[in-house]
Amino acid sequence: MAENKYKNLISNTVIFAIGSFGSKLMVFLLVPLYTGALTTAEYGIATLIADTANMILPIITVSMYHGILRYGLDKATRKSDVFTVALTVNMIGFGVFIALYPILKYFVFVGRFSGIGDHILLLYFYVFASSMNSLCGCFVRAKGQVKLYAVDGIFNTFCLVTMNILFLLVFKWGIVGYVLSTIMADTFSVIFLFLTADLKRYLRFGHVRKGTYGKMIRFSLPMIPNSIFWWITNLSDRYMITGMIDASANGIYEAAAKLPNLINTIAGIFSQAWQMSAITEYDKNDRRFYAKVFSVYQTVVFLTGGVLLLLTKPIISVWLNEAYYSAWEYVPFLVLSIVFSCFAGYYSSIYMAMKKNVRSMLTTMLGAITNIILNFFLIPRLGIQGAAIATFASYLVVYMARAIEIRKLYRFRDSSMQVAINTVLLLAESLTLLYYKGNFYVLGTIIFGLLIVVNARQVIDIISQFGGAALRILKKRK
Repeated sequence: MAENKYKNLISNTVIFAIGSFGSKLMVFLLVPLYTGALTTAEYGIATLIADTANMILPIITVSMYHGILRYGLDKATRKSDVFTVALTVNMIGFGVFIALYPILKYFVFVGRFSGIGDHILLLYFYVFASSMNSLCGCFVRAKGQVKLYAVDGIFNTFCLVTMNILFLLVFKWGIVGYVLSTIMADTFSVIFLFLTADLKRYLRFGHVRKGTYGKMIRFSLPMIPNSIFWWITNLSDRYMITGMIDASANGIYEAAAKLPNLINTIAGIFSQAWQMSAITEYDKNDRRFYAKVFSVYQTVVFLTGGVLLLLTKPIISVWLNEAYYSAWEYVPFLVLSIVFSCFAGYYSSIYMAMKKNVRSMLTTMLGAITNIILNFFLIPRLGIQGAAIATFASYLVVYMARAIEIRKLYRFRDSSMQVAINTVLLLAESLTLLYYKGNFYVLGTIIFGLLIVVNARQVIDIISQFGGAALRILKKRK
């Protein structure tokens, strides 16, 4: 039984990796296109529109994606009830959002944020398309169709790349082209999922079992402030940089953040599979499963961070337009931020499995408060670097709060000593990259070598387990 837990997790992770790593990598490779086609100010505004949409999404959808996954994987709840409730809530929320148009247009997105107000219709289309895409994607995962979900990721990326080339390079639509590309890709993805997964048959308005609306909304509601606090921790620095400095500085910061997001790409492949396992395999008496998985997970995240730090300058020099080259200076602390963001997300899945969403929200709130206070203090003094340091500190606070609490709730052993050693080594590599005047690559490689030594046992585990699973899946396909 225990072996099946690992087998399912590994199998799903390999499927997500085969299906989505190429597509995620392609999105990363699009960044030179963006920085070449858009000025730093235009890129800052374009990404701010996308960030604003991502802030609004959990509010208008009542964070129903969490409810879809939690109850869609629950055998006691009908799949049609889950999908119907989620779509109904989504439509009502978007209707309320439309009613707020005059307030947002004329009173909120003004001054230094008028760039959003000038493109507010794009914002609305972005929110609607993205909310529908997330809803359909989560439901397909909840149905267990992980292969279809992975294929949709490839299809979505193909559409995004095509639209980007067409709108930015051929039509040269600038900000409009950047945002519209994502809208069109998400729209095509929704149509694809509706047809291939036959989602229409899961819509049964008027036939939802009594109590389903209530339990899904009650589960998802605490995730609204949780999502807002995550947004503050993730994205408030973009707004504060724009407000305290300018849109051009935000463009550079956004470009810097894209490289560390490669960690999220790799960790995200695992996280999608882990979220399903954390819910379906939850057993309050089996702590070894969670502990062993975390031990391997933290190794992957730290080693990926170490590699990125070694390659930061070479990648930035060939990857970004010359106007964005200074972005390399902000990568080290953003790498550290992403590392602890991944760990906080790991614990979030355990909270979800335990139905402790309020506790999850409170720890996220602690990180958001830390982020806001430090941004106000550090950005005026350190500029863009201040925002990067504030983000790292806030994610570290969330990780520590969750690690301590889950250890009490679940008596969970989370390799805390190994995490501490890895953190010291990654921080040392970051500071060496930023401030060492000699040959960074010699000292940086030595530090990375120590990371490998500290995590040697987990590295061997990863190679044997995932390598074997990948070969089994490929043999089945043949």
